[in-house]
Amino acid sequence: MSAMPSYHDIRHILSKTGCQTVFTIQLGTCGNPGTTVAALKDDAALLEYKRPGTLAIVNDQTRPTRTADVLCECGFNCDVLVATGAHRAPYDSELKRICGSSATKGNVRIHDARRSTCRFLGTTSRGTPVTINDVLYSYKRLLVIGSVEPHFFAGFTGGRKAFLPGTAGYETIEKNHALYFEPGATILNLQGNPVHEDMVEAASMVDTPTLAINMVLDAAGGILDIFNGSLAESFTQAVTLATQYYTAPIDELVDVVVAWANPPMDIDLYQAQKAVYNAARVLKPGGLLILVAECRDGIGPPAYYRLLARYSTPGDVIRRTKEEYRLGDHKAASLAEVLNKNRLCVVSKLDHDAVMRVGACAWDPASIDKTLRRALKGRESVVLMPHASFTVPVRRDGTNPVRNHDREL
Repeated sequence: MSAMPSYHDIRHILSKTGCQTVFTIQLGTCGNPGTTVAALKDDAALLEYKRPGTLAIVNDQTRPTRTADVLCECGFNCDVLVATGAHRAPYDSELKRICGSSATKGNVRIHDARRSTCRFLGTTSRGTPVTINDVLYSYKRLLVIGSVEPHFFAGFTGGRKAFLPGTAGYETIEKNHALYFEPGATILNLQGNPVHEDMVEAASMVDTPTLAINMVLDAAGGILDIFNGSLAESFTQAVTLATQYYTAPIDELVDVVVAWANPPMDIDLYQAQKAVYNAARVLKPGGLLILVAECRDGIGPPAYYRLLARYSTPGDVIRRTKEEYRLGDHKAASLAEVLNKNRLCVVSKLDHDAVMRVGACAWDPASIDKTLRRALKGRESVVLMPHASFTVPVRRDGTNPVRNHDREL
């Protein structure tokens, strides 16, 4: 087995072990499966935004948003700005997936948080200096196209994230993301979430007329529903559906979780750890978390790798990021929080030495059968999460896990 082991591969292996309890956490059933963008074609509220003078702000390659469907099938004759935040620019093949035929028309720009000319709009109440890509002010109207799913410290993706971090300057993103360490900055939570509230405040400083299209997608990338309207209104409606679909009730913690990072979040460990964060919510302390992710682009940003590899314990990584935060450190801290109380094994195409340097174990996909059988000895309960990048387990009794950085280390 040289390819990444599938859900069915692992089920087959488990059927030959002595594990007493094996169950699968699936996504919910709700929304309107099979929804298409066709309903947007004749929507009167969108007609003005199909004319020249509109800039579409769209997600980058790390989100599964059906942007090309909206742009190409609904008649939007507008320029496009890919809201990368601090991510790398998309490759040509990725740009074609994002924008469809628009990618070849020469009207697509890529935001660069470090190099794009940004305009200072003010400072939020939490002290974030807000700078936004100046190209926004060359247009009469802004069209935000996004998708909404749980986010591990902003609560949810979508909506206001088109501006911060999507089209913001580097310092703006860094200051906002440092709020990761404040109470309330956690998945599914918007009320009292400092990261979310800071993003909302920054987005409110953009005074160009803005219409938003926020969609909720299923695990296969199909559209469950689409909401358009103001930035806040469409986002709020999408959050309601996303909460229903992406959360999964659980009754107890288990010994082992096998979690799959779903495309495009399997691109590298940096993005795949969304699956790690979700899966860790199911584990007993000292449990085994097995991440299946191709990681074709490697570990992730060099600074992320260096931070994890530099310190001998996860606790040291967390302390360093709290004391001297740099943009991206929250991702290292998040992984360190899991490593601080669980064992992580990564089934991927990554260099084994690199995986071990960040504190995890590296498993070869070709020998997963023997390796998994050996690791499961003495462990009784196993959970499979085939859509771990999107599925957020929630305890029925309300006693959901506290993030490690909220405790003494």
